[in-house]
Amino acid sequence: RPYKSILIAANDIKSIEALTPADLKYSMRLFGSGGFFGYFGLFANQKLGRYHIYAGNRVNPVLILTEKKKYVLTPTDPEGFIAAVKGLNQA
Repeated sequence: RPYKSILIAANDIKSIEALTPADLKYSMRLFGSGGFFGYFGLFANQKLGRYHIYAGNRVNPVLILTEKKKYVLTPTDPEGFIAAVKGLNQA
């Protein structure tokens, strides 16, 4: 991110799962950027409810659930990313 990094503590993560790009369809931007420089900010749709997205594109979305917020990220290797995050919670 150009302004400030987002930090999510490993012990705050309740679950992490891969999504499909279709899960992000019909999302409404509540606050943030909706496509020109990527997808950043607060969005909402019927399937996910309100969520914070930090993505350059909408390919390979991953949902991270914490106690207070939902985050959607788009790593280049979603399976490896999910395995790495789950490994942090086990350590």
